[in-house]
Amino acid sequence: MAQHSIPAIRRLQLGRLLKELREKAGLTQEQAAADLELSDSSLSRIENGQQPAHPLYVRAMLELYRVSVDDWDAVLELAREAVKKKWWHIEGVTATSYVGLEAEAVRLRNFELAVIPGLLQTEGYARALFADYTPRLRDKHLRIRMRRRERLTGANPLVLHAIIHRWALTPGVVDAAVLREQARHLVDMAGLPHVTIQVLPADVGPHAGLAGSFCVLRFPPDTIADLGYHEHPAGQLQISTPDQVAQLNRNFRELSTIALSEHESAALLAALATDGAEGVHRGPEPGRVAQEQPLPGRRRELR
Repeated sequence: MAQHSIPAIRRLQLGRLLKELREKAGLTQEQAAADLELSDSSLSRIENGQQPAHPLYVRAMLELYRVSVDDWDAVLELAREAVKKKWWHIEGVTATSYVGLEAEAVRLRNFELAVIPGLLQTEGYARALFADYTPRLRDKHLRIRMRRRERLTGANPLVLHAIIHRWALTPGVVDAAVLREQARHLVDMAGLPHVTIQVLPADVGPHAGLAGSFCVLRFPPDTIADLGYHEHPAGQLQISTPDQVAQLNRNFRELSTIALSEHESAALLAALATDGAEGVHRGPEPGRVAQEQPLPGRRRELR
């Protein structure tokens, strides 16, 4: 076991292990659920890592699946790790949500098409995005957003590589004053050794990011494989199939090669931070291409 509790990852690991043990025992999900006096949906959520399994239930599963008693300790320890509480539980966020998994990742590749990545947002910028929420819901989202930023400044910080489309740095999503403050914050964050920020010009033509924002999370060794998330109109799609995650990584590398370099991006952000100037760009005037490619709508998702 790892030295630190990582319940989101442990819950996914436990669910997959319990599913393997059930299948090895020759039981269908329906048969196992009936013997355990669980609903089919509850057992399905446990096996998918979406619902915690109390160690007592896990013990009953090990008995039902005829697992050798010699192998119980490791599985039960995994179950205990999976139900430990973290800060996001206080806010009602589930362990296997994006926020819970982000808190336990070691690396994040994030491409954003229309807004600043959540981990890099200032309070003013986030507040503007949540402007039409009720006060209570807005305050909750702001608390979570600001707490998430500690992943970049606390112990064992997350390694972040963010590619931000030029559209996200254009007044309209937020007003010019908030955008200048946000640009100053991006300049500061880009100075951290574990943070890389690139800006993708609006005039680069068709590219792998036009389908929407996406990210890829990497986790500690010997835990779980990379997970991807892709934006769609109804929210986020979690991607775990290795081939699909590999495609997201290829898309990210492609975007990185056509984006402004770190130095050019820093120069653009510094210009935006001081006077809101358009700053450096590559090729034709970005406004011309922006007219051909409509600006994506505002997003206010938790991520």
